[in-house]
Amino acid sequence: MIAYIGLFFITVILGIILTGKNPSKAKTVTYLVISFGLMYFLTVFRYGLGNDYFSYMRIFSEIAETDLGTALTMGYEPLFVVLTKAITLISTNPEVMYAIYAVLILVPVAVAIYKHSDKVWISVTVFICLTFFYTQLSFIRQSLAVSVLILAYGFMKKRKVVPVLIFAVIAALFHYTALVFIPFYLLSLIKPTKKYLIIYSSVSVGVLVTCLVMKAVGANPLNILANIVTSVTGKDYTGYIGSQWFENGFGVHYLIMPLAVLALVMISYFLGWKEKSESDMLLQLTLMNASVWSFITYAFIVERFSMFIFIFAVFTIPSVLRYYEEKAEKAQANAVKPDKTMPGYSKKKSEESKDNSFLITTLTVIGLFIYNCWGLSMNFHGVMPYMCLSPAVQDAIDGYDGNDENLEVIATNADVYTYLVQLKNTECGYMIVSTSDSYKGFTPAIRRAADYAGTALNEGTADTIAKHVCYTEYNNRSGETFSENLDTEYTSENGISIKTGDKASVVTDSSGKVYKIKDNKLAFLLFDENGKIFDATEFEVGSFARKAAKLEAE
Repeated sequence: MIAYIGLFFITVILGIILTGKNPSKAKTVTYLVISFGLMYFLTVFRYGLGNDYFSYMRIFSEIAETDLGTALTMGYEPLFVVLTKAITLISTNPEVMYAIYAVLILVPVAVAIYKHSDKVWISVTVFICLTFFYTQLSFIRQSLAVSVLILAYGFMKKRKVVPVLIFAVIAALFHYTALVFIPFYLLSLIKPTKKYLIIYSSVSVGVLVTCLVMKAVGANPLNILANIVTSVTGKDYTGYIGSQWFENGFGVHYLIMPLAVLALVMISYFLGWKEKSESDMLLQLTLMNASVWSFITYAFIVERFSMFIFIFAVFTIPSVLRYYEEKAEKAQANAVKPDKTMPGYSKKKSEESKDNSFLITTLTVIGLFIYNCWGLSMNFHGVMPYMCLSPAVQDAIDGYDGNDENLEVIATNADVYTYLVQLKNTECGYMIVSTSDSYKGFTPAIRRAADYAGTALNEGTADTIAKHVCYTEYNNRSGETFSENLDTEYTSENGISIKTGDKASVVTDSSGKVYKIKDNKLAFLLFDENGKIFDATEFEVGSFARKAAKLEAE
């Protein structure tokens, strides 16, 4: 976690120093180059971070091995395919791919912040803490689409609809889901009167309740939507039907931050922020984002749709905070030289206004930091613990994030994913043992990782298997591979035996050490050429949050 916390403090402290007071173009550019340069470094030199890290390596390889015409028929969005194909002409190294993607994602954000933010350092803090930075480590196509949309903000402020719609269409050619931005944007053009807000809120709650009821009776609206989108776009989304992404939702505590942002924006709007020309639109986008986030309690997948409107918080929050600063500045100016149009602004009230501005900004930054730390502890988007391509840098990071801390945060499918792929590069033997009665915990990402790693874990696991029957895979890295669903005892040539039972599967290595793998676990056991197990890790696979733990010999 030290890499991300360090990024936060460097960007905040440097931002206050360079752009907090009397910012110049030179200081602002310097700050943005340094802050986004750090983000670029963390992005490019990562390894295995992001739920889709290895998926994009696979996609890159597939596109590199075929011609453009064929690549366009693979089901990926056309501009993404063209971009990726162009990268393959430069290099087939996936690290080069990620380096170019990072430029195309981060640079537009930095440019938009430079041109349109009222408080640059707050915008950068929001981009990091509201997890947009972490998102681009995983959702590459969607992040490319978001970076296109953020460039449209200047036109959005000027209410130039046609250019904004053109940007939206371009964004959709990187990821089709960006099309949801169009109705959101058009709705944001409506002035948010009190009557409108009441009607909008009532409709949003009604739609959410209806969807929850429909899902409860077995008629999940998302299944219908997946079929419609598949038929229209030609890209198959039906694979999500019945998955945890459609059937499960997050807890209501995930709504705290979007609702807190909405409260800040709405209160400020009716206290005077509405005088700013862009406030109507930004309030609308914040309100709609809160509505979309309320649906994550209904289904995981909805979070991805929020990206296309939540990203504008990098302008909304700075605009609100700058309003309070301007209010304090006006009060101070009037206290020195009274203005008849601003009665009642004494020196005392001027100080109070200044204190209020400082307090609101401070509390906002603290709130963002807390959310950032919480998101990292929950391993949003599979970015924890930070893993670097450079062994020297990784050793330095591990000096702060020790084994215990790293193990504690290994809690999502991305880490199972990473572990599987790392097996591909290890020289030792391994055994994979699953005691789950269902493979509902194995997301498509895990299945792809299993294929990429050359394991058989993905074979025959789509169907539910009988309780207490154990799947095991054994590979001595010397040519012998064994894998099957078994309910009997098996002994390898190296003297490792495995036996299933009613309550647990038991693995015994050649030295006699016994490892018990309890029900509903996925275990990885690594052994040397003599059949002695030297490392064992197990994951819970029956829920969305997979908890990892060291598997100790008894």
